[in-house]
Amino acid sequence: MPEVPFSSGLARERTALAWNRTAIGLLGNGILVMVRHAGAFSTPVSVVLCALCLCLVLAAAVQSFRRGRLVVTPNKEVGTCDRSVLPLGLGLVVLCLATAVAVVLVHRP
Repeated sequence: MPEVPFSSGLARERTALAWNRTAIGLLGNGILVMVRHAGAFSTPVSVVLCALCLCLVLAAAVQSFRRGRLVVTPNKEVGTCDRSVLPLGLGLVVLCLATAVAVVLVHRP
């Protein structure tokens, strides 16, 4: 069986596509939570959660665009971890905790 040469471009493309899926998943989950609990949250809580979700979606979309540009840049060195990944992850944790607290406070007896 002949060996297939390694192509670093495919890994870059898969990473860019993963960031696209992340942005779409964040947007979809944010919309589902807001629709499910639309009348239950007060206006300030809804605005804060929507703004936080929108910021995370935009950050993931920017990261996706940046990684996608690397796909078409030949011989560009790509590091193992980008500086924007950690804040994006922390923002996602904050969004999850804030949404969980809001849902618990709304549905407590």
